[in-house]
Amino acid sequence: MNKFDLKGMIIIKIKVTILTLLAIPLAVSGCLFKTSKKQEELTSHENSSEKFKVVLITDGGSLNDNSFNQGAYEGLLQSRDKLGITVSAIESNNNDGAANVSKAIDQNSNIIYGIGFRLSESFSQAAKSNKQQQFVLIDFAYDSEQANIFTITFKDQESAFLIGVLSALKSKTGKVAFIGGMQCKVVDQFETGFKAGISLANKQYNKAVTVNAQYIGNFDDPTKAKDIAKKQQAEDCDIIYAVAGAAGMGALEAVKETENTWFMGVDKDQSSLAPEKILASSLKLVGKAVEHTTTELYNQTTSEKKGGNQTLGLKEDGVGIAMTSLVQEDIQKEVQDISEQIKKGEITVPQTPEELTTYLKII
Repeated sequence: MNKFDLKGMIIIKIKVTILTLLAIPLAVSGCLFKTSKKQEELTSHENSSEKFKVVLITDGGSLNDNSFNQGAYEGLLQSRDKLGITVSAIESNNNDGAANVSKAIDQNSNIIYGIGFRLSESFSQAAKSNKQQQFVLIDFAYDSEQANIFTITFKDQESAFLIGVLSALKSKTGKVAFIGGMQCKVVDQFETGFKAGISLANKQYNKAVTVNAQYIGNFDDPTKAKDIAKKQQAEDCDIIYAVAGAAGMGALEAVKETENTWFMGVDKDQSSLAPEKILASSLKLVGKAVEHTTTELYNQTTSEKKGGNQTLGLKEDGVGIAMTSLVQEDIQKEVQDISEQIKKGEITVPQTPEELTTYLKII
């Protein structure tokens, strides 16, 4: 079977409000690190959980972005409450990521989390000169692994695919919108999956829904996001899917101000932000990944650091979709069936523009 062949095109619901990550294989240690004489002063965390320190660094934007950063930070707080460890967070702005990584190292952190691909270069450089420091980078994987950087990536195209199917089934105008923060590999996955899901629904239900895709150029400009959304609404787009971090809140404001338009959230279940306007949210369970990884690293007893990458999709309960009561039960059921087919490998969702081109030729 071609990897894009589709079986049993029944389309149904997945309602995921809380997903547990069951498959992040970590054979890790990371209790000690060495950058200076301070290394000699660090002792095993077995003596006191309070001595075990974890620092989380965003690659931009606020911890309270109602999206990616907030989800990661909530996972860190859950780790603190569960293990009794000491945690802190640093928000990066204006390309100060490298300085913030140095700051975290100076704090004698057992684990340093980087939330976002824009920290990849800073982490790589710091890891080379601090080989006993355990780093964990979210949303980026290196071409060549580094022994003390564990990376976690997500099959965002799969959750976006479900949002695409749902958008095509719910649109009244036949026009939907995608707003991206920055053009990059991660956001490309979302856009690709979204378009692929719409294409599947078009074929299966004899629809002709089109996508208006625009980019903000960053993840922290809600004013620009709102302006883009207003223009898309003026072109009859009645559903907007914003993959733009904190900037996406501007698009949500535009939807709240306009009748007969709807919003699709991202990363977290954002329905509480506008219950009357949000149909669903694509979920990236970054908080669960952070909590699980922190626990595994905390419980290690050896000094070996963890490298490599773990990729989480629907099958691994790393991504999903949370639909609201604004979506009819029959449509929810159809979306869930598509989700099950993806989990079983009956549908392989394209993740790059090149794969999307091939996919569109064969469905």
